[in-house]
Amino acid sequence: MSAHSSTIAEADDATLAQTLFCSVDFDGTLQRLLRLAFVGKQSSRWPFITSIMSELQNVVTTKHALENDGEEKDIKRLKSDSEASNAEALKVKAKKMALCMCYSGKDYLGMQRNPGTKTIEEDLLTALYKGELIQREHIDTPQIVKFQRAARTDKGVSAVRQVVSLKLPTNIAIDDMVARINSHLVDQIRVIDIKRTTRGFNCKNSCDSRTYSYMLPSFSFAPPEVMPEESFRITSERLEDVNKVLALYKGCHNFHNFTSGKCPVG
Repeated sequence: MSAHSSTIAEADDATLAQTLFCSVDFDGTLQRLLRLAFVGKQSSRWPFITSIMSELQNVVTTKHALENDGEEKDIKRLKSDSEASNAEALKVKAKKMALCMCYSGKDYLGMQRNPGTKTIEEDLLTALYKGELIQREHIDTPQIVKFQRAARTDKGVSAVRQVVSLKLPTNIAIDDMVARINSHLVDQIRVIDIKRTTRGFNCKNSCDSRTYSYMLPSFSFAPPEVMPEESFRITSERLEDVNKVLALYKGCHNFHNFTSGKCPVG
């Protein structure tokens, strides 16, 4: 009789274990195990129940860890969607190209990128990234795509035909690239055209001359007794005298006397 009861008890334990581990509600199952240990005179089965509880607790802990890990992965995946999209778009072969642009330098601190300041290059590189033509890391390290500018302009200086060279994807039409970039730029910065170049092209080294134009308001040449106003216009005679003076600066000259006299910081 006792042997028969023992067999039934073992069978009941096996059945109970299978039922418990098939349960989806692990936390509720733990509570039921506790009740089973203290209710209905089941104290004789306590060793078996504690063993199952220990194993089930491990399952619950693992389950919660996997759920939390899954949520973190979902968040990271959402954050990297745009980067992943850019990476996919840029798997195609990139070739060196020359980009011709113009801009008004008003309110900008020059052409060359300087992190933390408003520059033309910062806006251009950001527009290239948003247009899915370069990757996010290329904004901070543009040398990866062989980025170079033909000339630097200072604070407030504008350019009519500035050129930059860099590697761009070849599977996108030129007109489409121009439209993409301009759609992410302010109106005072415009990309005019893009041309394919040779692999070794460097717009800075290939530039053999630069033309600068200096604009002065007419009232800067007004006589001392005249109140300077934007509407003021100098006479033709005065304009001729100004041009004669400016002509003296043409050619190669030693402009040391026009400098501060301080040695440049090397």
